[in-house]
Amino acid sequence: MILAKALRWYLRSGLRGRTRLTAVATRYLTPLWSVPIRIRDCAPVYVDLRSSQAQYLLQGEPWTRAPREQAEQDVMRRVVSRGDVVLDIGANVGLHAVFLSSLIGPEGKLFVFEPNATLLSTLRRTVRGMKNASLHAYGLSDQTGSRTLFVPADDTKASFADWTDEAIDGKAHEAVCEQRRLDDLVREETIAAPDFIKCDVEGAELLVFRGGQTALDRPDAPIVLFEVNGHTAEGFGFAALDAKEFLEKLPAPRYRFFEIRSDGTLPRIYTLKRWSNVLAIPESKVARFPELQ
Repeated sequence: MILAKALRWYLRSGLRGRTRLTAVATRYLTPLWSVPIRIRDCAPVYVDLRSSQAQYLLQGEPWTRAPREQAEQDVMRRVVSRGDVVLDIGANVGLHAVFLSSLIGPEGKLFVFEPNATLLSTLRRTVRGMKNASLHAYGLSDQTGSRTLFVPADDTKASFADWTDEAIDGKAHEAVCEQRRLDDLVREETIAAPDFIKCDVEGAELLVFRGGQTALDRPDAPIVLFEVNGHTAEGFGFAALDAKEFLEKLPAPRYRFFEIRSDGTLPRIYTLKRWSNVLAIPESKVARFPELQ
């Protein structure tokens, strides 16, 4: 796309006033509302360049590695196999979704969940480019029905709780979205029982796990990659450890927990920090990873 290439050059140029002129151009030029971003061998991620986050993605395009959260993707490469059933819960623009799609191959199935309506137009286009993926435009929780979603200017922080700092993130606007329970979706065969779950839902991880207790509480339970964030959890009235402790108490999986460090190492967790990315592996699958014994 010529317009997108010209804007990419302009953003890289360092010229004064480029932020202001970019905001004007993206507001009125509708072709810039759905622009493909290339990341290595993955399907393209479509973004709306009215977002500053999307402009950052365009500025570095094409990417040879993930634009962010590279350590998490290094870990996914180690634990996700071809043919797996995978859930991306809280997909945002789809940066992890396209990577997971490439890992599982045509034999696998990827179920993508995102309740934020402002992201759905481009995310639908991204998911259409992945033959093994389907998009589910609702959030996962421990209840069903409508729910308020709080969406600040930084749409990566959209959440079921209004925990953002107005001075930093801007005032969040409220939107109505649908919420569903993971166990109901598996029982209804809307989705298949997962082998791997990536869950990043801005503090609502415990709600997701409660709504998927049956799917999680089995000897062949899925490997789960999730975020622990004391600040976002407190927005729901939870403690930082609550989501981990919920998984830890499930009797069948006997989950073991590992911290995902920025260098890609996975030390066993004994004392959990207030903020961490965590990998939970059921006892039945730990033997697949001898380096973690």
